[in-house]
Amino acid sequence: MYIYHLHSYKQIGQEKYFNGEVIRFLLEDDIYAENNNLDFLDLIYGTASRYDLRSKIYPSFMTYRKWIELSKNYSTLILSINFDVHSWKYKNFCKKILEYFPRNKRIIVAAGNEVYEKRGSAEKVYQTAKEVHEAMQETQRIFPIAFWNEKIYTSGEKSALEKLLNDDRVKDICGYFAYQSLGTTNYSIDKYVKLAKRKGFKIIDIEAGTKTSNFDTLKKKVDLAIALGIKDLVIMCPVIHINLANYSDIWKKYGLAIYYGNNKFLIKDKYKLISYVQQFRTKIFIGDDDMKLYILKKGVKGNFVRWLQEILEVEYDFENEYHDGWDGDFGSLTEKQVKAYQKANNLPINGIIEMEEVTNLLNKAEKPRYWMIKLKIFMAYEN
Repeated sequence: MYIYHLHSYKQIGQEKYFNGEVIRFLLEDDIYAENNNLDFLDLIYGTASRYDLRSKIYPSFMTYRKWIELSKNYSTLILSINFDVHSWKYKNFCKKILEYFPRNKRIIVAAGNEVYEKRGSAEKVYQTAKEVHEAMQETQRIFPIAFWNEKIYTSGEKSALEKLLNDDRVKDICGYFAYQSLGTTNYSIDKYVKLAKRKGFKIIDIEAGTKTSNFDTLKKKVDLAIALGIKDLVIMCPVIHINLANYSDIWKKYGLAIYYGNNKFLIKDKYKLISYVQQFRTKIFIGDDDMKLYILKKGVKGNFVRWLQEILEVEYDFENEYHDGWDGDFGSLTEKQVKAYQKANNLPINGIIEMEEVTNLLNKAEKPRYWMIKLKIFMAYEN
């Protein structure tokens, strides 16, 4: 399971406990920068909208530029490309954000946050995801897209979500369905996650949080996600600042811990969740930090691809059809090989191998140690 954090005042050193984080980008900030001849990257999140609240969520040094810099410490990211009010400028904003990140990093893009709540219809939720998809096509930065990204509570939300989950247009462009367990009953989580899985979506709990200080209540949310086979989990508000707690009682309830300054913290009972989830957190099994960036898909070249071609053919009997040996070039033949493996193992058939699938290939091999050593040797000679 990939564990992320969201809205944490503490940023430095969090990579010890989390695989990644959610980075929120706000359209209104980009428009503000453009209108005032400023560099968007030098702004902090929420400069142009709800500044009184948002300026208290992160440290003052956390400009977008610093956020992107610190993101290099993580093996995976969720880019939440947001707006408070939708604008025709949204697609171009998405294109700008996508250009900041490497193509080979494990990244999921959340198409807006609480779009149904803001735009009021299932069709507009789809249209927002479509704009993200088009931005990816135009920039050639192709990442999985997560739609919905909000709670499932009202009858309107449930009706809209069911419509979207059954819409083939959504399935064609979105690989993930993301929901907020904060504000969603366990019954609804169970119902809609199972429906989404039947439709072929991967699942993200994009806001795992509670309004109580009790560890057991939050643990039940996480345990349900584990039982449902969810592989991406976002823990909301691991640490908040006392200024945010004093500004809003609801945010005070969200926080797992409260920072008072001068290295002083109020640690709530539910902060134990950070230790609890470590047993489920995906570990990067190879020592080379560069390996944390890899997603294997069409267009990627190198020894890691060569290793993939070989293990699929030798260990799993999925022929590459490249008759002059394994060439290390992820082209159409390798994509066909990968899709055959995915189909045989009831995996989403997208032709993409992420680190989780690499781990599964190793764990299910007859000689896992042999293939791990071979991969390390291959990567030692990677250019």
